[in-house]
Amino acid sequence: MGIAASRRTGVASPARCIGLAAAVGMAWAAGAPAARAGGIPFTEALNFSFNPLGSGINYPNPCCDYLNTVNSAPAAPAVSNYAQSGAWGSVSGSASANLATGQLKVRASVVDTDGTASPSLQTNAIFGDSFHASTPGGSPFTWSARSQAAFTLNLSGLLTSSAPLPTLGPDAFVVLSILQPGTLDPAKPLINGPTAEQYFYWNIGNPGKQVYYTDPNGNSQPLTPTGNFTDIPPSLTASFRPNGDFDWVLLLGASGQLSTAGSSFDLDLSHTLTVGYAGPDGSVTTAASRQFANFGPTLPPASVPEPGSLALLAGGLALTLIRRGQQG
Repeated sequence: MGIAASRRTGVASPARCIGLAAAVGMAWAAGAPAARAGGIPFTEALNFSFNPLGSGINYPNPCCDYLNTVNSAPAAPAVSNYAQSGAWGSVSGSASANLATGQLKVRASVVDTDGTASPSLQTNAIFGDSFHASTPGGSPFTWSARSQAAFTLNLSGLLTSSAPLPTLGPDAFVVLSILQPGTLDPAKPLINGPTAEQYFYWNIGNPGKQVYYTDPNGNSQPLTPTGNFTDIPPSLTASFRPNGDFDWVLLLGASGQLSTAGSSFDLDLSHTLTVGYAGPDGSVTTAASRQFANFGPTLPPASVPEPGSLALLAGGLALTLIRRGQQG
């Protein structure tokens, strides 16, 4: 799964190509511990760039480089770094995902020196896990109509650019998807797929940017923002009622392309997104990965509000890619 840059002049749509590359390029280490009900906890970090020094790393066109690290045995940290520079400008990206600390980090920086190269970079950090709720005595926990769970996302970082981000086009984003229990698999649909139940999507730095979910066949669907922010919010909260055990995946991303001499941006969320989770009152939550440990106090029983702007998912779209809408 990734967030792709906008369509760029003279280059095939990266959304379609990145999706194919991700689907083909993921390798699972043998001997991964079996997760509850077949879920596959994982960590993933990727960088994708279009620039004059692109050499076709893991990509069928020498225009671009694609670096992707996926770990699922046993959800080991994933790290990806990339940098190129020349008279035309520079691109640099870093991403890391660590379930044991509950932390995602990304940074995407691009400088366009002469206005001829249209350099771009996208970077994503992703992880997912399966959660099981029990009573303090070890019996299965019974979710009621008032049972509520919540993820808390604490963010820190800095967004800088030579002009306001909405005028340049880049932005950052956070996507949280809740899936049916035992269905987590980074090689299968994670958003809008047949096992997805709900998603939360926050747009950061460029409130007007539209993000699309794209399946490996190139079919796209726009995501509905849970919130739009002009800067990095210190925290985000996602409250929901899954009615039982569930799988989940969280993505932190940054992406953009420049085409004007002297323009630049630095989307720096490498200061960290740290995720915590609190289950319903009277429950004890365990993670299938045995890695995730950022569990907070249990939540008191409460009525869950209507989803409102949150989209409840249906349909059969596949994993591997989210892409930005076209510009122009």
